[in-house]
Amino acid sequence: MAQETATVYYGAQSLYDFQKEPEWLERTRERFLKTLVEQPDLLESEETVDALGTRIYMKLRLLRDSDLKGPVLTAILAENSEESLRLLALEEDRLSRYRPLYPLMDFFVKDFRKALNPFDFQKIVPYFLIGQLEGFEEFFSLTNEEHYHIAKGILNGIQSNRTYPERSLKAMVKLLGEKYLRAYASMVQQLVTARVEADYAKELRLAKSYVDQAGYLYGAQVSQKADQTLHRAYLSLSSYASCKEDTLIAENRVALASQDTYLSMLPLAMELVDRYERLTINKEGLEKLILSFIQNYGLKSRLYGDEVTAEIRRKWKGFIDERDLSPMVLNAIRSGILDYAAKTPQTVATPAVATPVVVTTKGSVKGSWLEKLRWPTVFIYGVPVLAMLLLIAVLPASLKAKGAKALGMKKKALAFYQKASLSKPEVAEYHVQMAILLGLLHREEEAIQEYRIATKILSMTEDDDLPIKRRSSR
Repeated sequence: MAQETATVYYGAQSLYDFQKEPEWLERTRERFLKTLVEQPDLLESEETVDALGTRIYMKLRLLRDSDLKGPVLTAILAENSEESLRLLALEEDRLSRYRPLYPLMDFFVKDFRKALNPFDFQKIVPYFLIGQLEGFEEFFSLTNEEHYHIAKGILNGIQSNRTYPERSLKAMVKLLGEKYLRAYASMVQQLVTARVEADYAKELRLAKSYVDQAGYLYGAQVSQKADQTLHRAYLSLSSYASCKEDTLIAENRVALASQDTYLSMLPLAMELVDRYERLTINKEGLEKLILSFIQNYGLKSRLYGDEVTAEIRRKWKGFIDERDLSPMVLNAIRSGILDYAAKTPQTVATPAVATPVVVTTKGSVKGSWLEKLRWPTVFIYGVPVLAMLLLIAVLPASLKAKGAKALGMKKKALAFYQKASLSKPEVAEYHVQMAILLGLLHREEEAIQEYRIATKILSMTEDDDLPIKRRSSR
């Protein structure tokens, strides 16, 4: 008589391990049902029965779905949380179908917190995406310290010129909400002062990063709900940056413009002055640029005859009468455009004066500076300096001119541009730069002549409608 085979029942942990293997799912379901009916105590609790049953039946359904194959399905069935989350992030539209597989979400939060230290944005992006789904956000209730840690990680990336994907950053802000945004704002406020012009570009990037993230959370109400101090700083810094960029472009366009183009730029010139006047932050550097632009605009008008010059002056007169301009800008318009005819300074060559050389005769004294020199030290420091001087000496004159102009050495820059134009007289840029420098040195007649030469060269080589590269002459 054959011996009966004893029935084997499996506990919750064993069934949980079995259901992670796709090829064992059918048998696991049978064992689960048999244990549930005959030995329910082995399944510990109703919560365990619900969680285990949901996993098994949902996985069987996914296996029958022909559209869900490959690494995503394998990772889900094996409940490899980190890998599955990364893969699921690429298929966001299917996330809602996988949610029943994870009725107990504790491991999500556990893995998420592991990714915070050290901070790795790419590693936690899938959690942000999943957190957008209904019912998932409740598992991401973080402490103030954790919000601060995330904000610090994002800020460090922005300061290192890192660019975050908009979709991922938007998902993160929506999930973490105002707690995160307040933490981020508190850090950025310490770095954005809008006081030192040299720092404006860096501060604009930081302020923009906050405003962009606030926009993800508040939408059209960002101007009302965002931190007002940072929002105002962002608007001021972005206005400064755009005014500076447009002034640089306009300066080059005016220098090389034909008469028609020059006249058509008058509204733009006045608009730039208005934009400059509206700025409330420190703008000393921009002021110098605006004043130079006004002076060169007035200087160029003299190329086109008395009739054009009179029309330009009439419009600028009306412009200043309608506005309460700052004294520096007002004086620049009056002296550079309105009162220009009365100001024709002559350039007088200063005779060279021989500098007397005084020779002092001293006896050879023991302990003189020659004897005290440490020649090895002189060699160590002198050779690199000499090599640098030799390198500068062989640089092209145009590069020397740009360097001198950047350092504010107008006369030196002019001399280098004159030397460069002798070797390449067909380059209009050299004559434009000489005209600008001559204007700054109050040698207006010579500046007019250089503008004429540049215009003549361009008329022979280019159409006026071709775009002029930004800061091509700088």
